Formats: sequence, C-alpha cells, structure tokens
Amino acid sequence: MLRPWLRIVRLPLAPTAICDALACAAFAWCVADVDLTSLPAAAWWQLALTSFLIYCVGMAANDFADRDVDRVKDPLRPLPSGDLKPWAVALFLLVCIAGAVWLSGGPRGFGPTVIAAILCALLYDFGGAAKDTAAGPILLGLTRFANASIAVWPLVLDGHAPWAVLIAPLCVGLYAAGITFLSHGEDAPQPERPLAMRLLTVVAFCTAAVIVWVLGGIPTAGVAVAFGVSSSTLFGRTPKAGPVKRQVLEMLLGLYWLAAVIVGGAHDGALGTSLIVGFAALVVAWGLAVGSQLLIRWLRKMPPPVAPAGDGA
Repeated sequence: MLRPWLRIVRLPLAPTAICDALACAAFAWCVADVDLTSLPAAAWWQLALTSFLIYCVGMAANDFADRDVDRVKDPLRPLPSGDLKPWAVALFLLVCIAGAVWLSGGPRGFGPTVIAAILCALLYDFGGAAKDTAAGPILLGLTRFANASIAVWPLVLDGHAPWAVLIAPLCVGLYAAGITFLSHGEDAPQPERPLAMRLLTVVAFCTAAVIVWVLGGIPTAGVAVAFGVSSSTLFGRTPKAGPVKRQVLEMLLGLYWLAAVIVGGAHDGALGTSLIVGFAALVVAWGLAVGSQLLIRWLRKMPPPVAPAGDGA
C-alpha cells in the first residue's frame, strides 16, 4: 500500500521543493553574514520538512480535486483506481497542512509564508477550469516563490538582508510558472514549446545568476550554467521534442540546476570557496536529477497491487 502514497505525492520530484527552500535560505543567510556552520540542525531539517509537507499538500490535493476527471482521463491514478480512498487522502492533507503550519520552517522560518504557499497551492488545485488560464501559472509560481522564501523573509523584515535577496525565490517562482505554461499543452495533438515558458526560463536563470554575482561579489559557476540553459531553451534544444509530460519532467529537473545556481552564492566571499561551493552544488544537482529519474522508473516498474480473491470473478 506504500506505492499509491508515493505516487500521489509525486515523491521522485519532492526534493525540488526542498532544494528551492534550502538554496534560497543558504544564499540569504550568507548575504546576511550568518555563519552557516553555526546554525542549529533544526534550522535545516525543519525547513526541509516544512517544504516537503507543502509539496505533499499541493500534489495530493491536485489528485483529490481531479479524482472525477481522472476516472476518464487517467483511471490508473491512486484515487480513481481505488488504491486510495478519498477520506484517507483528505485526512492526509489535513495532517500535512497542520504539520507544515506547526513547523513553519523551523526557528528561522516565517509562518505567514508557509500559509501563503499552502493557500496558493489549494487555490490552484481546486480552481477548476482556472488551472488552464493565466491564473494557473501565477498561482503555482506564487506557491514556489512562497515556499522558496520561507527562511528569507525574516532576514529581510528584520533588516539583516537587503530586499534583493527575495529575487532568488522570485526566480524559482518565475521558472515554475513557465513549466505550468508548458503543461497546459498536455492534451494537444501537436505539442509546442510556448514562448512564455522559454522567456520565463531565461529570465529565471539569468536573473538568478546576476543577483548571486552582485550580492556575493564574485562570479560563480552559476553564470555558465545560466548561459547554457538559457541558450539551449531559446534555440529549442531544451526541453527535447516529444510528449508534453516528458518535456515537463525535463523542465522540472531543471529546478535542481536553478537551485544550484542560487546556492552557489552561499560562500564567504573568497574566490576559492566560491569555486568549491559552486562545483559541489552542480554535482549535487546532477545526482538529484539522476536519482529522481531512477526513482520514477522504479515506481513505474513496480507491479500493480494484486486484486483480492473473488474480485473480477
């Protein structure tokens, strides 16, 4: 019974949300001259867990809201297939919401931002036809922005960091909005890469690289990454041509690279440290991207649950 739960929360891509929050927090903390090694463990794991729970709310609520549509469109999803009961998913959502609000990003988090992220996600999930309008990308962009800025707002509001540090989570939100524009063509017979997706991707990566460079005072490996991703997107090489679901997956994996660009600015101002942090971030991003794809394949290869004796007789 574990597999349906892993599927309904889209577990393979959950680290993208966690990386958003941790990367933006680490960057903002360094800009505010906070020694990352001096932070309590709770500042990291509670922020990560809060972000994970917000992600679970968004994913599970989407399946819950679309369960009637999925009976025709995708009957093998956990709810229409009967693998999970609606009441169980509703209870799961309440637990995740309560857990995220209770944690509120840990000792350096900001509760109102957690609530905002949850509300934006629920508005998108239960928005009906509004999902396919401009409201959809805006709401999901705001959800990702709020999630990525959970630990950034306290620094800004207390005056320990400039408002410019919020540009990093804003880039995450813009990129997420671009992915949502792309996903709107899922049912199109001849899918296209929408211009909005390309522009938002380029703006997100280039702006992230610039703000990390400006506030960090040193160019990082993220500049090269941003140039590479932007060029590939503009010339139609990213995402690769094919089914929209595959294109969306490729772009979602790009969130790891965007987080790597942002966290590359979490250094002490020395060129050597900047190079080490930037390289390590790219290695971790690559590992997470590969790991997510392997987990997706593993979930797809798992055999379906065996029907109880007598079913279908």
